[in-house]
Amino acid sequence: MQYTIHTMTRIAGDARLLTFTDNNGIVTDAFINTTLSNRNFTSFAKNKNPHFVLEGVKRICGVCHAVQGTVCCKAFEDAMGISVPEGGVLLRELCTELNRLQSHSLAQIMLTDDIFASNVIPEIKENLFKLYKSINTAMECAGGAMINLPHLVIGGMSKELTKTKLAKLNTLISYIEELLIQYIENFKHSTFMSEEYIELKSIEKSKRFLAIGLFSYDKSKIDLNFIEILPNIPTNEQSIKGIKKNKDVVATYKGHSVEVGPRARLSLFKDFKGKGLTGINEARVREMILSIEQIKKILKKIYPNDKVMADDAILKKGESTIVFEAPRGTLIHSIKIGNNLKVSEYNIIFPTMFNILIIQEILKGMPVRLSKIIIRLYDPCIPCEVH
Repeated sequence: MQYTIHTMTRIAGDARLLTFTDNNGIVTDAFINTTLSNRNFTSFAKNKNPHFVLEGVKRICGVCHAVQGTVCCKAFEDAMGISVPEGGVLLRELCTELNRLQSHSLAQIMLTDDIFASNVIPEIKENLFKLYKSINTAMECAGGAMINLPHLVIGGMSKELTKTKLAKLNTLISYIEELLIQYIENFKHSTFMSEEYIELKSIEKSKRFLAIGLFSYDKSKIDLNFIEILPNIPTNEQSIKGIKKNKDVVATYKGHSVEVGPRARLSLFKDFKGKGLTGINEARVREMILSIEQIKKILKKIYPNDKVMADDAILKKGESTIVFEAPRGTLIHSIKIGNNLKVSEYNIIFPTMFNILIIQEILKGMPVRLSKIIIRLYDPCIPCEVH
């Protein structure tokens, strides 16, 4: 038996993969070691003004920024009894769906070299970069910037959509849909796919899924008491050189590891039957189409210069927990505001905290040469995992 430390590339953030393999190159044990420093967001948020904390939350992750910010706003608003006007709710929903498209399209860019044969990669990448750029332009139009949306505030949105921006968004969404359909066509041609992707498509692994809906943030769908936060530490850590000692944590549900994200949502709420280890990415691509459909529905309900900001966005004492389906899976923000109107507690459970355990389990019994591809298929977000 031998162990190898692999540097992970083409994922969000930095990490190393430790694998133990037998003489046939089959993984017998695996551990994902994050190499980013733990940022201890919980301590950062304590005794801070909620408006300041929101700006920090937006910047926890440069990929799912709009979703993190929206869930933060929802938690503060729920705790303080603030009611966001329908126009603001719709505009936020538009931004979170655009954020889903941002995240999923970026994942496709990261995975291109794994999914496709080398002769078709250049053209496919060109299409994907056009797609990603167009989604970013739409986000800037809706939220005021491509990332870390300045218009997203406690109480709603600070700026409404004008007639000109609404028209631009409708045009952009049509173009984005056209590019996405072009991209999906590639999956219909087996000659376009890499040998590794085809091999993974034929390998089944049993799964336990966790999700609250397709576009939902109804916390009643899961029992938060069943979520347990545990340290993610290899048993032989002290004997392995090159493994960074950290305070990484992972999450379980009802005592088990669970997969969260696109495949979990579609399997539980859309009767998705994607086969093999590639199913998580196929669900991700299918979900992009669902997001486009959702965005078109939202745009039909939005009118120029709708009221988007609450009149009563006043800080008050309170507490709340919000559960939301982020691009990578189930996301939970729990907050408390004290008598001094400062944040007394802020805790977040990120999707990658669930998926890290699943990835480590799935790697066991797999050829080590496929291990990095499997990790990228799950699109882990290390900056969130070390929050």
